[in-house]
Amino acid sequence: MKMTIVNVLKWRADNLSVLLVSLFCFVLLGPRPQLFAQTGSDVKNGETVEAGEVDGNGPNRLVVKVNGVGIMQREVDAELDKLIPRTFIHNRAKKRKRKKMTEDAIKKLIEEELIYQEAIAVGVGAPEDKIDKEIENRRERVRKYAKVKKTEDSLEKLLKRSNLNMDWLRYNIKKMLTVPIFQDIMKKKFSEDAESLVTDEYAKAYYKENMEQFVEPETIHLLEIRLKVDPGSYSDVWKKTEKKAREIKERLLKGEDFSSLAKEFSDDSYAKKGGDMGFLHKGSMMAEIDNAIEDMNAGDIGGPIRSLYGYHILKVLERKPATQKSFEDVKDWLKRGLKIRAERRLYKEWLKGIKEKADIEYPKGEKEIKKNNK
Repeated sequence: MKMTIVNVLKWRADNLSVLLVSLFCFVLLGPRPQLFAQTGSDVKNGETVEAGEVDGNGPNRLVVKVNGVGIMQREVDAELDKLIPRTFIHNRAKKRKRKKMTEDAIKKLIEEELIYQEAIAVGVGAPEDKIDKEIENRRERVRKYAKVKKTEDSLEKLLKRSNLNMDWLRYNIKKMLTVPIFQDIMKKKFSEDAESLVTDEYAKAYYKENMEQFVEPETIHLLEIRLKVDPGSYSDVWKKTEKKAREIKERLLKGEDFSSLAKEFSDDSYAKKGGDMGFLHKGSMMAEIDNAIEDMNAGDIGGPIRSLYGYHILKVLERKPATQKSFEDVKDWLKRGLKIRAERRLYKEWLKGIKEKADIEYPKGEKEIKKNNK
């Protein structure tokens, strides 16, 4: 249920300042606020404006506003780089796949912004000293890189060249630190709520309504001798191997020990155990074997059966019928499973609730994305 919050911003490789900013931008996550407070300007949908507002195209293009806070194309690109880390791969992704990835990225960014806003609304926020420390860590990282490259770049200069500022950086670092704190608080709440909900009576009611889920399927104790044939072999090789398999079966029918012949002739991993495959249930074996043993009883020898891997001779040692597990047998793990399910449901309902009351505004041309992110 815990969501990953860190976004890695995507920067163009032909811009030196962007490359440098990449060193610290892995902490600049989520939507940018209506910020650049020094301009006193609101986000303008799709309109080219002064630096510090929003560019109509490129990384500063407004994609969506969440309660007045803008999510820009740079954040979407960053999230795409997380979904498929190497930029050149997702740039080559098929149109339909990239469209779906973009929708998923926008949905995730919207949810992260809403969670952050909810945290702030109830008074949960990262301590200022921790935010200051994170900013200083990034400042020092830029200093070290600038020293290696023999430039005079600073954190402020790099932000300015990318039409960003310290308010933007501080906002995103605060969000990066705050969201996990709030998620832990909500996780604890949902866990407590789920614990209260999933009582013994609740679990027993679920058990009674879904008893077919708690049936131990029939199991078969099986021995095997396999004579391997390369799938690309000529027909005469297959015929020769089949003949040998039939000869081995005849020896078994005359009373020779299956385990001894398995150790002598079988070439699969069970040979050293006398061909003992242990107890298996239908669906856990290849279809050819499943079908062959369906009507075999304990003591029966079947085959040779042809498969992709060669010829198989089989012997059923025992069949254990399907059994219904009692509620007491499954109670503990059933309650754990129901509790996890309840926690997820409570989280989804909570997230749906804050989405429904949010003002999520898309510019023109984003109608389809809006539909897919409700």
